[in-house]
Amino acid sequence: REQCIDILVAAIDDADVEGVPTTLGLQRNILLNDDFKNARCDTLWVDRWRRGSACALRTLIRQLDY
Repeated sequence: REQCIDILVAAIDDADVEGVPTTLGLQRNILLNDDFKNARCDTLWVDRWRRGSACALRTLIRQLDY
């Protein structure tokens, strides 16, 4: 799991998408989250994560690639 996450994060870091909005920043943050790394996520995890930390959400929004 850890190796796969590292590969995905590296791919996101290497991605060069221009002219369209992406969710790469959000996806990278999810991949690096301890809950995700330790398989403590379910289908409602993102909703709980967003509600649980408004500050974290603002940071994620700023990191979205536009």
